[in-house]
Amino acid sequence: MTKQPIQSAKSPTKSIITFAVISCAAAWLIALPLWLTADPPVWLTSICALAIMFTPTLAAVAVVVATVPKGERIRRLGLWPLGRAKRFISSLALAFVVIVIVCLAAAPVGALLGLQDFDITLQPLADLTLEQLKPYGIDRLPMPVWALFLAQLFNVLIAAFVINLLPALGEEVGWRGWLLPELYQRYGTAGAILIGGALWGVWHAPLTLLGHNYGLTGLNGLLGVLLMIGFCTVIGIIFGWLRFRSNSVWPAAIAHSTLNAAAGFWFIFTPDSASHSTALVSVVGIAGWILPAAIAILLVATGRFRPASAAETAPRPAVPQAAHPAP
Repeated sequence: MTKQPIQSAKSPTKSIITFAVISCAAAWLIALPLWLTADPPVWLTSICALAIMFTPTLAAVAVVVATVPKGERIRRLGLWPLGRAKRFISSLALAFVVIVIVCLAAAPVGALLGLQDFDITLQPLADLTLEQLKPYGIDRLPMPVWALFLAQLFNVLIAAFVINLLPALGEEVGWRGWLLPELYQRYGTAGAILIGGALWGVWHAPLTLLGHNYGLTGLNGLLGVLLMIGFCTVIGIIFGWLRFRSNSVWPAAIAHSTLNAAAGFWFIFTPDSASHSTALVSVVGIAGWILPAAIAILLVATGRFRPASAAETAPRPAVPQAAHPAP
């Protein structure tokens, strides 16, 4: 029988509960200044949101230090080893490409559903750029709009692999690095997907209830939390597949980093985007779930949402050189 690379003694439910409590409690504690301030400045919101992203890693490290032998901790967090180079690199590439496509698809899918207009000429991107340049006295685009779009793609690439990577890793070490394999071994595919998605969505609550992502506050903020749970469940299957495929948390972190960088692609195809509800459109809205949900269903139905075998991810042994007789 092929040995599975992601091994974990079936850790008691107590470890999973401890992880959930630490990550969520720390998130609420960090968000507390935003709740106590009537109109928090942008800089405070940005600092709190960034700090919250590291709470799942904090929780995972705390549980792993308490329950796992020292020599196994890095592996159990999914940070090392990286496994077979070809599979690891292809997983990084898939992480970027798949998530960029998901983000690009949100606007046309929303238009097909009759929820928004879709402008393939990129005029919304031109309008947004001119609005940003207006304070500098510039009233013409510095380059053709298609070149602006290519520049946006390049910016997303740099952000995904450099700028956004550390904060994304702060989440992914917890959600996919440690928690996903634990849930999968204890509860199987359905449990890993549903419990993981619910915990990840609820963890966003300190900011979601303040209107982030969906602009819903008060009692409507609870709807925002439910929407976030749905989105996290769907996109989490893709992130989880990348984690399992590579036996590493890094591709999932790249996918998360790319999502954070490319979510704004919805704006560049959407006229009058400010008038739309992101509960219905954009990558985090219901229209944005359709393509990732289709990908997720395909992954689960074809049995790809599972830990890769050691044969699939272990580095290939070096091929010994044939011995040549001395002259």
